[in-house]
Amino acid sequence: MTARKAHTRKKSATSVTRLPRFNSALGKFLALPAHLEQTYSDVVTQVYPLKASMTRLQEFCESYLSLSENPPFSFKPAAPWVLMQVCDYGKIASTTSNIGWVSQHELAFGLPVEWYKKEGSKWVFADWAMIYPFIFVDNPLSMSAGREIYGWAKSGIRVAPVAPIFEPGNSQCVLSISLAKSGASPGEQSATREFLQIFQRRSYLSSKSAATDLFSAIPKAIAGTVAAAYSLYEMAGVRPFGFADRDQQSVEAMISKYYGGLSMLLPEAIRAKQSRGRGATAQDEPSRMPPLNIITLKQFRDVRTASSACFQAVVGSKMYVERVADGGYLFDPASGDLSGGISINLLNSDTQPIVTALGIETSEFSTVGGRPASILRSLMPFWLKMDLRYGLADYQCWRTDTTGWTLGDSPTRLAHRDIPYLTSGSGAQEEVGGPYDYPQVTMRVLPLRADTRKLRGLIREYLRNDVYEFEIASELSGAGNESVVCLIARNFEDMEAATNPGVHYSDQDVTFALPILWRTRGRAKTSWRPALIPLYAFTGTDWNAVTNYEVHGRLAFKSTLETPAIAWLKDVSPTDTDRKLLLTVKTDLFPEPNSGQEAQEMTVLEFTSGDEAPASRVPMMNHLDQLGLKHLWTGEIFHSIALKQVRDARDGERADYQALIGMERRFKRVRGSQEEPAMGPLPPVEIRAYEYSGLSIVQMLGLKSERRDDSGPYPLYTLKSVNPFWLSGSMHGDAGHEMCWRVGRGGWRRNPDFEAASANGKRDSRAEAPTLKRSKKKK
Repeated sequence: MTARKAHTRKKSATSVTRLPRFNSALGKFLALPAHLEQTYSDVVTQVYPLKASMTRLQEFCESYLSLSENPPFSFKPAAPWVLMQVCDYGKIASTTSNIGWVSQHELAFGLPVEWYKKEGSKWVFADWAMIYPFIFVDNPLSMSAGREIYGWAKSGIRVAPVAPIFEPGNSQCVLSISLAKSGASPGEQSATREFLQIFQRRSYLSSKSAATDLFSAIPKAIAGTVAAAYSLYEMAGVRPFGFADRDQQSVEAMISKYYGGLSMLLPEAIRAKQSRGRGATAQDEPSRMPPLNIITLKQFRDVRTASSACFQAVVGSKMYVERVADGGYLFDPASGDLSGGISINLLNSDTQPIVTALGIETSEFSTVGGRPASILRSLMPFWLKMDLRYGLADYQCWRTDTTGWTLGDSPTRLAHRDIPYLTSGSGAQEEVGGPYDYPQVTMRVLPLRADTRKLRGLIREYLRNDVYEFEIASELSGAGNESVVCLIARNFEDMEAATNPGVHYSDQDVTFALPILWRTRGRAKTSWRPALIPLYAFTGTDWNAVTNYEVHGRLAFKSTLETPAIAWLKDVSPTDTDRKLLLTVKTDLFPEPNSGQEAQEMTVLEFTSGDEAPASRVPMMNHLDQLGLKHLWTGEIFHSIALKQVRDARDGERADYQALIGMERRFKRVRGSQEEPAMGPLPPVEIRAYEYSGLSIVQMLGLKSERRDDSGPYPLYTLKSVNPFWLSGSMHGDAGHEMCWRVGRGGWRRNPDFEAASANGKRDSRAEAPTLKRSKKKK
């Protein structure tokens, strides 16, 4: 432990002083500790070794990890096996800061590899490692954090409650997992597609106790589980029925290479537990197994083009087995069938082509959800219960589209070039790149009063750079030192994106957005131009949350948006409903950081119809002008601007890459008929906003509340919207540009492509609002 702390101090001295800080202006919850470390308690792992083609695995390694421009690393498959793991994390918590903990289920497909590093002109073997290109979880916090920090290619799943898990009798489905469909609206019956099913003919044996749920543990837990199975099968002295000896020998070779240290320990530890008998309280012996190397590909799409990446890295981290509590067979050795009577039905999918990509051998074919599927058989499946420890990366070799490969914090500058975005892996398709066409968008705009000084300070910290400056755009008459934050509840249908032409995307989201004006710093004669700054977004789908954050830089939360029977977000009638509750927004968060609480789905916002009579209305054009939203009426070009960041995998406080992203938008009001206008006032709407220490939007934005209720466990603010309105139409958006960026410890650099594109639209998007404001005040 002392040596590990010394290493931490050395790493801090060399890297922390060079990289810029990760910007956490929008909330303290974004500020991770420099040396984050997590513990995984009561992890139950079930592992299914699947035979695969060595040739195909080699091809996959070359396409997935053998990147261009001569990187100083290389990988080769170490065995003709793919390890499918179904996992249950009992408790995932941080040890370095008591942020809180989460639990989750996970499905992963991993393969063992040989890791080579270049020394001079020669490739030198470095170590054994595991890669997990296909990994699926059912916890949105785990999905977002894993992608952001390590580059885990996570995608969302839904685990069906199949019970009972194991009972005597004929073959039965013991687990069913579904994927979210691309483009499906949240809440639709067809929003998910069955993806994987596990069937078993009979139950299995435990070395200590009856097995727990089939949802099992963490791909990184392979360190203990494979070794346990090897030791148990070695003790049994039986050969797998239905598999050739060479297959069994290759499994032995793989296990001895990777996990030989644990194969001597586990049987002894398990026997010691059994000998203590029931009611024993002694702790299990700690694992003496060396850490397992984990390799991940971390990448973020370039906002300009969906086929390129702005950042890529190969990240190396280590998983430690702290304690082994129990383990056992998923088969009966005496039966001679070491497959355990288990068959796995896996969907043959274009978006998740796991069988084809990894060359997994298929015994026969079936269907899942009425679609073609492969039936897979595993050799010696097993399970284990353990505690694990996992820290930040100790290896990161990275590049951007303006820098070459580097192992440190001072990359070599290169002329801009496109680096291919790799679409292999489970999570690569979650990001949806532009340009974007929205044929039908309906927005409910609820202007909220806010403290101007608070907003100016927030924008100054959030968008701090050396190239551009920003100003608040709204000006409420007679409001004193108050500006406006717009709470926009949006529904869109059949959006098309350049990433996947022909796929139609639909979703509902709620966003706190600030109307602003921007211009190039130091150019007094440059006209101010309109923009919206999305500050907090709550989306109904995984792909929308991932795209907002990883491609566009917007802070987005995968959320649950609940509406009554009359869908308030879709109905454009100004007298849409007489129901009191219009919309509830919930999301997963830690209500009280540093208190050790479990992450929970908490209510963030409630929209209710107001009781008072509608306020006197100002002409719509004048109202939009006061809000800084005139472009929604005129159809002029405006921008959506946000800060995009890539967190350093070795130091959670620092960022490798930061950029201001500007996306052009043009909204066109669409009139369905003379009786169906494209815009109109809304009846009074109240917003109840819950304030949590982990997410304090009212305080962060300086929102003005009508009242505060402290009778519950968390403060509840009631906010009144100022002349809310709705509008419906179409919207076109370009893919976007980096306005300016910085990489490593370098300074901010201007992007001439963005300025050229903005100059082309200058005539349409010009705004002289600050000048107009000053002239009004003189009058």
